[in-house]
Amino acid sequence: MAFLNGHTLTSWMCGNSECDSQDAILSLLRRGADLSDDSWHAVRTFVGSMDTEEQRHQFCRFVTGAVRISKGRVVTVMPIAGSQDSEALPTASTCLCTLYVGKATTPAGATLNQKLEQALMWSGSGFSIV
Repeated sequence: MAFLNGHTLTSWMCGNSECDSQDAILSLLRRGADLSDDSWHAVRTFVGSMDTEEQRHQFCRFVTGAVRISKGRVVTVMPIAGSQDSEALPTASTCLCTLYVGKATTPAGATLNQKLEQALMWSGSGFSIV
């Protein structure tokens, strides 16, 4: 039990404070099968544009259920199954740390970015261990 110290336990249960930066969250994103180049670019651009800690915590809460991503987890970005709809709201499977997004219609992904903002704004649920 010597390997299980307070810092390790806190990191596993509450998440890692190093995940509070855009670069850290970007490094945890994984591109899922069949995700278009435009959608992948749009999600990475969206995460890269999150300027405040609150925005980053809101994103983490949406995709994981907690404000920080726990040690060893990654976030897989997948297309919404069977959807070619650019108006579809993104959803997430918090247990699997998977973000499902609609199709981006341009490399800039303006519509997808707006839909991600809406999804984060409307989600407001999740849990946190403090």
